[in-house]
Amino acid sequence: MTEQPAKSATPAKTTKAAKMAKPDTAAPRGIGREVQRYLEDHLLHWHGVTKRKIFGHDGYHIDGRLFAFVGDEGVVLKPPVAERDVLRALPGASGWSPDPGADRSRAQWIEVPCATPDAIDDLLPYLSHAMAFIQTAPQTGWRAERKRREKTDKPVV
Repeated sequence: MTEQPAKSATPAKTTKAAKMAKPDTAAPRGIGREVQRYLEDHLLHWHGVTKRKIFGHDGYHIDGRLFAFVGDEGVVLKPPVAERDVLRALPGASGWSPDPGADRSRAQWIEVPCATPDAIDDLLPYLSHAMAFIQTAPQTGWRAERKRREKTDKPVV
């Protein structure tokens, strides 16, 4: 019988650099790396579209306004009102909200599963409509309110 060396009860120490390093091999949340690359090969070539993080996900913006992002289950977009029911009817699609208690059946944002480049191809027209919708919709929220107040507070000369 050969004797096995005793294992230490104390776990090996991890260096600070190893703790801070983010693995480069991690797949993006929501869709596979290749599918996201395919999505970005289209979206980031559209005039004025930029990418930055939102809710810990990669978000796609037009004129600084978010119109779509990679969600936990697929691509989340804010389509025009007329297309929301069409998108909700797609297989696996559902309303999206950052609030877990929200009524997702009435959500303005729709998450559509996209496991393949073909699914992205099917979604591209809706992404284009979402981009145009966001670009032309009136701004809401605190930034829009501040801009409205700045316009009305200027003295007339």
